[in-house]
Amino acid sequence: MRKKIIISALLGATILTSGCATQGLGSGDFTRSQVRRVVSTQPATVVSIRHVHIDGEASAGAQSVGSIAGGTLGATLGGHKSASTRLIGGTVGAFLGYTAANLAGAAGSSAKGVELTIETETQSNTGAFGPGTGPLRTVKKLITIQQQLTPGEDFQLGENVFLTIDQAGVSRVIKRSNS
Repeated sequence: MRKKIIISALLGATILTSGCATQGLGSGDFTRSQVRRVVSTQPATVVSIRHVHIDGEASAGAQSVGSIAGGTLGATLGGHKSASTRLIGGTVGAFLGYTAANLAGAAGSSAKGVELTIETETQSNTGAFGPGTGPLRTVKKLITIQQQLTPGEDFQLGENVFLTIDQAGVSRVIKRSNS
């Protein structure tokens, strides 16, 4: 009986912590594959700021670990009774493990965020007959992006920032350095 309690506690801890390690969503958070890539950068101005809540979600790995751990736990607690009892215990355990991993992952990875609407300006001389055939004019474009709130990076209305977009479409708004 004591062995079952220890196994239950260990599997429960595994399920609850498996969804907690997530990538940040702020302007300074990068995955290994995003490092040393060329990104397109353009100047912009902040025109709207809204604080938002970013809901977390469990990774597929956490869901798998939760299902396997829960299934094993359920089958173990089913004991040495009939195969159908172990099967039912394993099935219910897998479902509960999957659900626990989802809840733990969502709770552990939710964050405060900010939704920024920025205005970019580009120069264009595209006319009726294609590029270079019209007068030079300024084209303004509004872009809205949500990102995790990074400590020490409080954006202000009218602030000059940079919009970066990499080849995979990952975009960020970052502060312009003062140096």
